[in-house]
Amino acid sequence: MEYFFRHVPDGTTNFNMASVWIALFISVLLVHKFRYSKLLLNFVFGSMLCLQLLLIYWYYGEPSTFLHEGLPLFHCRIAAIMIPLMYYMNQKKIAVYFSWLGIIGTTLAFTIPDPSRYVWPHITNVTYIGSHILLMCASIMVIENVETGLRSIDIMSITLAMNTLVLAVDLLLKANYCYLMQLPFKLWFTPNGVIIFIIMTFLLICSISFLQKEYEIACKKNLAKKATIKDDTDYLQ
Repeated sequence: MEYFFRHVPDGTTNFNMASVWIALFISVLLVHKFRYSKLLLNFVFGSMLCLQLLLIYWYYGEPSTFLHEGLPLFHCRIAAIMIPLMYYMNQKKIAVYFSWLGIIGTTLAFTIPDPSRYVWPHITNVTYIGSHILLMCASIMVIENVETGLRSIDIMSITLAMNTLVLAVDLLLKANYCYLMQLPFKLWFTPNGVIIFIIMTFLLICSISFLQKEYEIACKKNLAKKATIKDDTDYLQ
């Protein structure tokens, strides 16, 4: 157990991303099949929050990095807390917003992985993989179960408020939460914090707006298809 919660970095990580993608794919298939199960939704919420608490507990044991990395202020970690919180508080629009954020965040986290430098098994490996898979599952279930419209103004307001607050913390603590000060990958130029903030905020607003619109169009087409099938069935009878 001490090895699992160790604080001395190994300098690298060794989990296989192909296996992680397979695990995510299987999890999405299963959760889609049982997407209307309240029991499963509560289990996913509980597991996701437990992993967040475990990660905070581990960071708390390393005071030098706790404030700079350990606070739940990365987009995916914010979403992992806000989705169940807003869902149970009946703030459905906000829950749906963070669900789209969770889908985008998980996809990016596994496409451009930036895990802590610890060899498997380690608490950071488990929470990195497990939290993102659970976040994707929770996000899909909330979107499928919650019937509420998410307007463009809602998306803009929430994104601006969230990123502004995180940027303020970054400046105060000289941290890099949500990668608003420094990107996790190299570019041909070095953008400053203001440019990154503008780009990240703009991309989030556009991405979530696009996904929400496409989902609404797909739902309308599905309803129209069901109505046509019902009319045809009634006619035949």
